Amino acid sequence: MAIRSMSPDVIICDEIGSGEDGAAIFSLINAGVKIICSCHGFGKEDVLRRPSVRRLMEGGIFERIIVLGKDRQIKCF
Repeated sequence: MAIRSMSPDVIICDEIGSGEDGAAIFSLINAGVKIICSCHGFGKEDVLRRPSVRRLMEGGIFERIIVLGKDRQIKCF
C-alpha cells in the first residue's frame, strides 16, 4: 500500500537476505521502483549461498554489484 500511495522512485535498504526480502524486492521492481541495498558477506560466493539472494542475482534484478573488500579494494560486477 505504501508503494502505491507514496510512489517512490528509489528505496534504499540495508542487509537483505531473507525470502521475505526477496519477495518484497521483486514486488518493488515490478512496480517500477529502483532499489539500492546491501548484503553482508565474505565475498560474492558467500552471499550467493543464500537462496533468496541467489534468486535475485539470477533473476537479473541488479544492474551493478559492488564488493567492498577487507583490503579496501572495490570490485564491480
